[in-house]
Amino acid sequence: RAIAHEFDLPIDGKLVQAHSAAEAVVETAKDLGCDLIVLGASGRKNLANVLFGRVADYVVRNAHCRVWISSAPESLPR
Repeated sequence: RAIAHEFDLPIDGKLVQAHSAAEAVVETAKDLGCDLIVLGASGRKNLANVLFGRVADYVVRNAHCRVWISSAPESLPR
């Protein structure tokens, strides 16, 4: 919100309760007509999640719009 405010951009937050976070992100973005989904990556380093976490992987593969994934450096606390 702070970054959007800094650049005078509109932003809308929404709390959604769902069984699957990944499906909820994709469906909510589609329902709202979003142009971009921004996600933070988990940064896990195991074989199942080499690049992203499971949620980010699902969103990238199923979103109708662009997805921007950001990962914090390992030196930062999670």
